[in-house]
Amino acid sequence: MRHFLSLLLLTTTILLMPAAALGTEDDERWIDHYVDSAAQRDRNEALAAESVAFEDLAGLRGQDVLVLLRNGQQRRGVVQRATGSRLNLRVPLPSGYADYELARADVQRVLREKTP
Repeated sequence: MRHFLSLLLLTTTILLMPAAALGTEDDERWIDHYVDSAAQRDRNEALAAESVAFEDLAGLRGQDVLVLLRNGQQRRGVVQRATGSRLNLRVPLPSGYADYELARADVQRVLREKTP
């Protein structure tokens, strides 16, 4: 009987507790802040990097770059090959790497990564 009363009290307390008291709004605010701060950190890093003209990329073979695409995506990787119209970029992944061939028309800006 005592367990039944404890369970009934616990159930009633949970059901009557407002959603804000459960922390869902705080959690969502924290997640939004975390995501926004990560995006801002990427923007700050991009601003601190040196901009490179597309035609100069052939001289950066083997160098780390950050490629900002016109669709808003970013690719961070190593220049493998560059021609007047194409950029081959090797992007590290947790399980290896991916090779991208990017058209010059899709590239908004290329930034040379600062090395520590």
